[in-house]
Amino acid sequence: MYTVDYDVIDLDRFRFEGTERVEVDIVEATSTITCHAVELWVHSVTLSVHGQDAAPVEADEIRYIAKDESVTFVFPSTIPAGSKATLSLSFHGILNDKLKG
Repeated sequence: MYTVDYDVIDLDRFRFEGTERVEVDIVEATSTITCHAVELWVHSVTLSVHGQDAAPVEADEIRYIAKDESVTFVFPSTIPAGSKATLSLSFHGILNDKLKG
């Protein structure tokens, strides 16, 4: 399940901003999560692992992979297999006629 909220649409600058929350099931241990992203710029990313009392963990790095039209979030520690978590991010993009974003 995921939700997307577009908070601000700036028609003067053809720009939008938003937030997204994605419920994820970690099927094998990993310290990265990759998402499809074209012409989107991510500002912040956190991961909250369900059942842990710890605060949400911020991504150490945001890597854009243009050839794959994706973005990879690198976290400071490995997320255990079998975990359920919420990925939260904020982003902005450009309104255009390319139907991407």
